Amino acid sequence: MKNFKKAAFVLAVLLLLAGCKKVPSKAATKAGVNFGAAITIGDALNQEQIKLITENFNTVVAENNMKWENIHPKKTFYNFGDMDTIADMAVSNGMKVRGHTFIWYQQNAPYVSSIKSDDELKAHLEEHITKVMEHYKGKIYEYDVANEIFEEDGSFRKSFWYNRFGEEIYEFAFEVAHKADPDAILILNDYNNENAGDAKSDAQYKFVKKMVEKGVPINGIGLQLHLQENLPFSKDAIRKNVQRYGELGLKVSFTEVDVRVKTPATPEAVKHQQEIFCDLLDIALTEPNVDTFVFWGVSDAHTWVPGTFPGYGDPLPIDKDNKPKEAMKAMVKMF
Repeated sequence: MKNFKKAAFVLAVLLLLAGCKKVPSKAATKAGVNFGAAITIGDALNQEQIKLITENFNTVVAENNMKWENIHPKKTFYNFGDMDTIADMAVSNGMKVRGHTFIWYQQNAPYVSSIKSDDELKAHLEEHITKVMEHYKGKIYEYDVANEIFEEDGSFRKSFWYNRFGEEIYEFAFEVAHKADPDAILILNDYNNENAGDAKSDAQYKFVKKMVEKGVPINGIGLQLHLQENLPFSKDAIRKNVQRYGELGLKVSFTEVDVRVKTPATPEAVKHQQEIFCDLLDIALTEPNVDTFVFWGVSDAHTWVPGTFPGYGDPLPIDKDNKPKEAMKAMVKMF
């Protein structure tokens, strides 16, 4: 009987300890953070990946499936199938979904540039935004309405959309998006726009401030935060940037976070990468207008970084073997 009681006690303790293990997705939800990752249709169809995603994140965004060339490849045909699979997987697992993106200078369907009439093109953009948002109403909480519209010097990017319509097209897109789904959070998204005081970041702030003053229904901005470990990082400059948008009554979403390191990574680089992740999460946890923190990828096993930045990689807090790095464990403790 003594041995039985002792075994029962040990089992109870083990079960208690197991219950104390923090699941990242649940810890983030409890902390009020939309903690997410960009995923592919392959992820949404793979049970092992679904388990990895749902255990670590409570939010997803499609890496490519919602971009124009994929979701609307022909003028009269919308390919909702893959995005439906991603959204349904997320919703069925109690996750949130971000939408990415409508206006971008890349990955437009080929037929878009063949529309010669400005009136027809504008009407077609309106149709595109409206159909997509109405289709996902109630499933997607936040959209990158326009993406990467500024150059590094703060000038507007001379994209297909800007060359046809000027900056007015961005205001038009936000108006259309708000009409299509008044409950959706509407975001202007970009990279290298995180530091207050930089030309690009300041130009975006001035443009967004003007939009707010004109009554354009913009709800916030997205900081992509594609960072490099061995380049300067200023937590204070990012915080100041976040705060000035808060003063405008706007939210800030961290939309595509990754911190690439020179490979093979040194222990010092890995430690510094962890510090950057934690500094960013600290901002998200302490600034009231930040509630979204999304990584651009699930793990180092699938990332855009090596193909774009040769010699760099390992940019995420889950490694190539789908195991959490110390950085992920540190962030969970912060939750």
